[in-house]
Amino acid sequence: MVTSCAGSTSATETGVACAEPPSSELEQTSELALLVEPNPVAAGTTARLSMELDGLPADAIVGAGVEWQCWNGSDWVPTHQIIRAFNDFDPSTIEVAPGATTTVVAIGLSIPNSYEIIIPNVVPGTYRIADKAIVSGAEVSGFVLVEVD
Repeated sequence: MVTSCAGSTSATETGVACAEPPSSELEQTSELALLVEPNPVAAGTTARLSMELDGLPADAIVGAGVEWQCWNGSDWVPTHQIIRAFNDFDPSTIEVAPGATTTVVAIGLSIPNSYEIIIPNVVPGTYRIADKAIVSGAEVSGFVLVEVD
């Protein structure tokens, strides 16, 4: 899959049209303290995705998977599911097809944490990783912007 998020809008093989997000989206604040290192990062390489408690209770957890998203001109849409490397599981990236269900192993990972991930093979541009922390049975959503060289 080739996803374009730099400059102009273009369609992907899955039908998702991506564009560079407007400055208003780049200025949004996340409810979760997420960090990708390095950032900027090259497509198809590994990086580290970390989350800090930053006001969350000590028993907060995250799942194994996160969404890789691009801006479609009006909203952030998922294009890949990224699975963190943990225990004996290697990191992986799964292309998301519209209308298809992607199942990720249900496991709770403690916070703070730092796990290796694989950046999808996408064209240069600005993307977003969206994650959710589970706090007392409720979800707290957040994101981190990722610049792909």
